[in-house]
Amino acid sequence: MEAIKRGDLEVSLDKPFAADYESIRKDFNAGLYGIKELISQSHEEINKGVKFVNDTGSCIKETTKYIGELGDLIEEVSISSQEQSRGLNEINSAMNEMDVITQKNAAMVEETTAAVHNLEREATSLRQIVNHFKIDHDYPALTA
Repeated sequence: MEAIKRGDLEVSLDKPFAADYESIRKDFNAGLYGIKELISQSHEEINKGVKFVNDTGSCIKETTKYIGELGDLIEEVSISSQEQSRGLNEINSAMNEMDVITQKNAAMVEETTAAVHNLEREATSLRQIVNHFKIDHDYPALTA
């Protein structure tokens, strides 16, 4: 009715009412078909979107799983590194102890060498003193 009032719709008094009704019905059906087609296309697009979201969710879950596995591997490497560090510290301590012992041994060797040289000088001195004495082999040796 509004279209008639505005003058947008021509109503012909020559045409019978059935012809106008049929024209309106065809236009209405064509509009319904277009709407049905749009709804069908929208439904397909929504299904594609839902599939995309589901695929994205699966990718995110898989990525999260791999990140968790990577975290586990990193933790294992960290634990191994700590154990290796402790082992190296123990080796370092043992090497330091061996160094101290080696230095003590070197000092003892120097002291022993000095003592041997001192004993050698004293033995030489004693030999020189003893050589001044003449020993008679006819007397038995004194025993303590």
